[in-house]
Amino acid sequence: MMIMALPVFALLVVVEMLYTGSQGRNAHALKDFGGSMSQLSINSLVLLAIGGALMSRHVFPYQFCVLEVPNAVLGWVLTFVVIDFVFY
Repeated sequence: MMIMALPVFALLVVVEMLYTGSQGRNAHALKDFGGSMSQLSINSLVLLAIGGALMSRHVFPYQFCVLEVPNAVLGWVLTFVVIDFVFY
């Protein structure tokens, strides 16, 4: 989710910089913008790496599954009920 925020954040900051620049004010420093963008980029990469690691932890055991739930309404209801019981 955060990866999608990167271009939107950059665009909004640039629009704000152009708007304040047109009014004769300098509300942002380029160093601050670069720092914020690099921090957001690093956070996005870390989240992507963690998501990939978690996904691999789910993909590997799938080859050892004992039963397969059908992709139908009954399968979805069964899965919902079983997952609900996991929390008890």
